[in-house]
Amino acid sequence: MIVLPQLFMMFAIAGIGVMLRRRGVITDPVIKGLSDIVTLATNPALLISVTQYEYTPRTLVNFLHVLWMGTVTLAFVMVAVYALCRRQDERTRPVVALVSALPNAGFMGLPIIRAMYGADGALYLAAMIVAFNLVIWTVGSALIDRSRFTLRRMFNPGFIASLIGMALFLLNVNLPDFLDAPLDSLAAVNTPLAMLVLGARLKLPDARSLVSGNSLLIAAVKLAAMPLIALGLSAAFHLDPVASGALVIASAMPSAIMGQMVAEQYDRDAALAAQSVSVTAVLSLATIPLIAMLLGG
Repeated sequence: MIVLPQLFMMFAIAGIGVMLRRRGVITDPVIKGLSDIVTLATNPALLISVTQYEYTPRTLVNFLHVLWMGTVTLAFVMVAVYALCRRQDERTRPVVALVSALPNAGFMGLPIIRAMYGADGALYLAAMIVAFNLVIWTVGSALIDRSRFTLRRMFNPGFIASLIGMALFLLNVNLPDFLDAPLDSLAAVNTPLAMLVLGARLKLPDARSLVSGNSLLIAAVKLAAMPLIALGLSAAFHLDPVASGALVIASAMPSAIMGQMVAEQYDRDAALAAQSVSVTAVLSLATIPLIAMLLGG
């Protein structure tokens, strides 16, 4: 009952994005501009804002556990799917691996996890977002184009903001109000802007795309296998229930829009990435509540 209202709220905003796109209000240049605002301003502000939290020894240990478990889960799923798709060409194969592994944790995950677990959950999600950026710009970049792989690509605004937020958290530094207030204001509009962009890019999947081989594989891995792997890992190491919940719910989010952006940047199969974002987003309306019920049980 906590998850469903959050999902419907976010998809209602995405629906407004769909309508504005059809009316010509949100055009391709507007989508790019909104994406840049989210990538360069609101999402980094969010990543710093959620770590403005005074930790205890317990929350610090849990934060570090979520960080390494998230990194292992994302990297393992990405490499495993890439190996499984060895018969596919190199324009498609790495895209399938990326969209199967990368969750829309920051944009969609935060309001759900915050509603379920409060400030602690948001803090542990920040560790997952650091893991996301670490994996996409190392393992993901290497898989999608080894010839252009460089560690410099890791240092994008999102990853830098994650490191700043993590450093502030670990050092117990509280930002003064004149910095904290604008960060909170920017962070507050991150999800609405991101969902408008998602809606503007969203194409409702047809029956053919839902039953295609790649779509079935991506949906099964992203929405079912990945959260179950995260759940098994957290259970094996007896992770705190709130930290475990944040890790699993973040892993259960649909494919990240970042997968499509990276595919476009490297001239890979961006159409497949966009289709996967749409298919997993629609199906997640059913799968995320199920995962939440599993955690509740």
